[in-house]
Amino acid sequence: MELDWPNYPKEGRKKVLSVIDLLLGDDTLDELGISPIRDGSANLFFPGTSTIQTRAKYFLIVPYALYYLTLTGETNLGNFLRRLDDLEYECGKKLAKLGADGAIGSLSINRGKWVKRTPSQIYWAGIRSFRIFTAGNPSLRKYAYTVCKLNQEK
Repeated sequence: MELDWPNYPKEGRKKVLSVIDLLLGDDTLDELGISPIRDGSANLFFPGTSTIQTRAKYFLIVPYALYYLTLTGETNLGNFLRRLDDLEYECGKKLAKLGADGAIGSLSINRGKWVKRTPSQIYWAGIRSFRIFTAGNPSLRKYAYTVCKLNQEK
């Protein structure tokens, strides 16, 4: 038995992805209820990774964006998270404009929209798991809250 990986031109891939995007609704469903089993197995065998983490560059882009925001002195949690989203969106727009293969949200960006799950939400667990972020194991929101609190004390 021979296994092979299909290799299609980028144009064909884009067409298929755009058709799939049109067919998808606004919500993701787990009709069989197996996602907890899938996620548990994935965490056991491949910690820090997920099937939606398709581009390794975000393991570096997200920490860089967070580091930049930490230096801005932001003291408001809502503003911090909004600015993070804005940074990720601007980065996505630049990558999409350059024609970068694998820019998160490139299809949405080309339609003037943004993604529901941002790169920081997708990659945060892996960033902690791979010890790119080494200051404990907080959620992204808790990290942002801590940064804002520390900036308030300055």
